[in-house]
Amino acid sequence: MPGQSQTMHLHPGSSQDKRHLAAIPDVESGTLLLDRLGKILSCGKPSESLFGARQVHLIGKRISELVRGLCFEGSSPSFSQRYLVHLCADDTWRQFEAIDSDGRGFVLEIKLAQVSSGTQEMFLLNVRKPEAAPHAYS
Repeated sequence: MPGQSQTMHLHPGSSQDKRHLAAIPDVESGTLLLDRLGKILSCGKPSESLFGARQVHLIGKRISELVRGLCFEGSSPSFSQRYLVHLCADDTWRQFEAIDSDGRGFVLEIKLAQVSSGTQEMFLLNVRKPEAAPHAYS
């Protein structure tokens, strides 16, 4: 239904999970799992490559530390969750400026989906470097 976010119910290793990940375009891309506050719960090797940091250094960070414009600092937990749900609503890629581990800015596209695992609401954040985007912000 237009204007409503889509909620996916993923089970690790399921065929649904594998189909979703296979649908990501063949560009420099990665996937991160966020909690309702925007904190990184999990990520894979491609995300490490994009942000130039090992998984151990990414997990626990707020996504707003890596992607400018996803601001949660000082926000209530309910506001942060509503904002993430809002970004899921139209199922489109959005362009942001990201920062790698060396402090260099680069263009990043994001696409969010709300996921449910039992009673915990989470967000699947697909990230990619657009092929035709400018190289870096100054």
